[in-house]
Amino acid sequence: MKDVKFRGKLINDRSWTFGYYVNTHNKPRIVSEQGNGILTLEYFVHEESVGQTTGIKDSSGNEIYVGDILKVEILDCYEGDVVPFNWHFIDSNELYEVIICGGMFKLRPLKEKSDYPFLFNSWALKLEIVGNTTDNPELLK
Repeated sequence: MKDVKFRGKLINDRSWTFGYYVNTHNKPRIVSEQGNGILTLEYFVHEESVGQTTGIKDSSGNEIYVGDILKVEILDCYEGDVVPFNWHFIDSNELYEVIICGGMFKLRPLKEKSDYPFLFNSWALKLEIVGNTTDNPELLK
């Protein structure tokens, strides 16, 4: 079974930490391992900054998390190529926020549209992280 990893901004210095998400008594925390498999380090984080990894990496090899803002480019497709089934909902070079909707990772267009395409790993798309909703709220405007 795959581990589900999260990230969150620390309360004290606003740097990112990574690990497992725990929220008890309205105190959101990220718990991480020391390397020996024992969960020992616990960090209090801002709840609005917490995002789950999607398991997909951008074109530079960076993990994509819920809350990331992506620039999505549709690469050249040729007649007869098999293309992702919802690629026609994507506007090339537009910005999208990674969200969870209906239990699936989706791309919410920052320019209002009714369709939210699924986030998927495909040879037909170039994904680039340009920021996130915590560090770059100006991208949401």
